[in-house]
Amino acid sequence: IKAGQLLATRRDLIAPSLVAELEKLQDDVPAVPYEDVAARIEEELGAPPDEVFSSFEREPLAAASIGQVHRATLADGRRAVIKVQRPGVTERMAVDLDIMERQARSAGKHLAIARDLDVPAVASRFLEALRSELDYMREARSMQMFRDHFADGGEVAIPWVDWERTTARVLTMEELDGIPGTRPEELDATGVDRAALVQAGVNAYFVQIFELGSFHSDPHQGNLFAMADGRVGFVDFGRVSTISDRDRDRAMELVSALMDSDEVRATEVLIETTRADPFIDRAALQMEVGDLIDAFTSKGANSIGLDGVFERMFGMIRGYGLHMPDSLAMLFITMGTLEGVASTLDPGFDFVKSARPMVERLLPQRWGRQRLERAARRSGCLLYTSDAADECPAV
Repeated sequence: IKAGQLLATRRDLIAPSLVAELEKLQDDVPAVPYEDVAARIEEELGAPPDEVFSSFEREPLAAASIGQVHRATLADGRRAVIKVQRPGVTERMAVDLDIMERQARSAGKHLAIARDLDVPAVASRFLEALRSELDYMREARSMQMFRDHFADGGEVAIPWVDWERTTARVLTMEELDGIPGTRPEELDATGVDRAALVQAGVNAYFVQIFELGSFHSDPHQGNLFAMADGRVGFVDFGRVSTISDRDRDRAMELVSALMDSDEVRATEVLIETTRADPFIDRAALQMEVGDLIDAFTSKGANSIGLDGVFERMFGMIRGYGLHMPDSLAMLFITMGTLEGVASTLDPGFDFVKSARPMVERLLPQRWGRQRLERAARRSGCLLYTSDAADECPAV
């Protein structure tokens, strides 16, 4: 289940028809009996739930394939949710992951298509992501990192972590006092400004990606909350991705080119990003990119959203035999998913209109003199001194 769910996020590697099937995999599993949960907590924290917490709800809020969540109250009165790993799941998954790793290595040795797709390396990254979901300390550190970054009291709320009651198998964190995006009727009944909520969420993602270099890569509606004070809350940091400065620059340039309807620049960035063969048919690729941009920027019946843009872009990548870095692929997939969530909560959502202020603010920060010089050289114009600026109209 977990492997299929994770593979479903990699639309740069597999066709949309397979994605649609894998997305049907759900963590629809029976809850672990309270006795097993209590035993796990005592094993990890040294005492049963009734002694560790002031109160502990025996019925879980949610049950999934790796763990389940219970409400609790700490001794100081703070409300918390406790994520408890299922007994035995680490051992069972260790066996399965070992089998997957061996099969991937074997495929890489004996199958040409597996070598072309570099299946062993791809599998290694998948398995690392799956193993990370078994370590709640890793999730707790990610949560703390995001909480520290957004500690200015702005538009974002991140749960605190109770480090004294957190281990690799038990995670104790704040219960956010908000309404999840899965309950739109309740959002409306309480007067939540959906458009403002969506804009705050989009802004938060741009900050995560282009300032922090790490982003919450599972932005479905159940992980986003409308807080009573107007902030947008984030939960479930089991899936967090990182992106390098270089890939952030490329992502920013590609998004900017799409927003500016510049198919020449978008094509060049795509070729540079995917390390394409120098003999690739650039004219054909540029024509496809131009058609994609037209569909994205048009307002007619054939228009597509950002999710559609990346879907078609990944189709081009597969069709031309290109390879996009994992971090960029996850970034674009996350952005496409985010746009879908935003449009569901706010039917009038316009990605270009929403993102442009953040792009214009972040461009000067991300693109210094060195970045501009490289853009100038790509245009056939060398800019080495300020006096040469007049000779470089492209810049």
